Amino acid sequence: MNHYILRLNLSLATIILTCTSQLAYSKANGSHINMGISYPSLNLKISDQGQETASGSSKHSIVYEPVVAKAGHLSYTAGYLSLSYSRSIDEEEEKPQFSGGSIKWYRSTYGFDIDHQQFESFQITNGSGFSLALPNSEINKQDLRVNLTTARVYILPFRKQYAFSVSFEPAVKKKTGVAAGVMFSGNDLTFSTNQGLIPQTWKIPFGNNAGFVDANLRGNYLQLCAAFTLAYGPSYFSFLGAVGPGEQSYNYTVNTFSENTNTGTNRSQAFLLKTQAGLVGQTFFTAISTSIKSPEYTLDKLTIAGNQQETKGITGFKWAW
Repeated sequence: MNHYILRLNLSLATIILTCTSQLAYSKANGSHINMGISYPSLNLKISDQGQETASGSSKHSIVYEPVVAKAGHLSYTAGYLSLSYSRSIDEEEEKPQFSGGSIKWYRSTYGFDIDHQQFESFQITNGSGFSLALPNSEINKQDLRVNLTTARVYILPFRKQYAFSVSFEPAVKKKTGVAAGVMFSGNDLTFSTNQGLIPQTWKIPFGNNAGFVDANLRGNYLQLCAAFTLAYGPSYFSFLGAVGPGEQSYNYTVNTFSENTNTGTNRSQAFLLKTQAGLVGQTFFTAISTSIKSPEYTLDKLTIAGNQQETKGITGFKWAW
């Protein structure tokens, strides 16, 4: 039953789903350490529908998920600054299948964060539109490496009793407030595979792009941002949402008979959604937080799409000296 629930949660995220159970220790002045186990996933959905693809053609898509059993997580917060690091801890693997880290710095009306994830091995979990079934020998893509880096700058000048620095800090008591502003964000997605991204059995519908072997995809966005916190006694609920347009650029290599590099740009939109609900007491705090990001890259004849989602549970104690 637990395995079924885990697979159901993973299916909700098209790019990254990290479910973390953490134990946190916090000083009364705001510093704390979180340690726990996470189950990360990075779902890549590749479709043959691109900017130059006829709208009436049939759609073929492939979904990849990384092969990661579990990862250890450690983070430290001191004042406005927070640092975290994660790494897979499967003892049977010679090298980590997953590693990641982040840095965050939030003040009352502005802040920034940067996070990075790297996955080393994938498998195909779904395919649609194909007439032939995929043999077991082509399901695993062990040489597929994916890196995703995201950076965001938040500016919330219009606010009433809202403090961005504590709105998503589980150890600090909240006040009801609201804010609005803008967010500047950028993401960078790179991946490479010597065997090619498209399995041999499903190459025909992808035409000349069937020999896709690597890519560097980037997006920059200017988004409207709104946030609020509802607090009642020790309980609270915090929300932040952002949506807006941007420009994406892509550079990828197809290696069928001879290597061919393709570049281009296109306009796109992206969104971010963050929520957190919890209880904050004198010596004890607990919270559940989620975040969903949506990068999608439309190339000339392909689309690489997905949602990055992170769900985290935190329980901890505070002390002072």
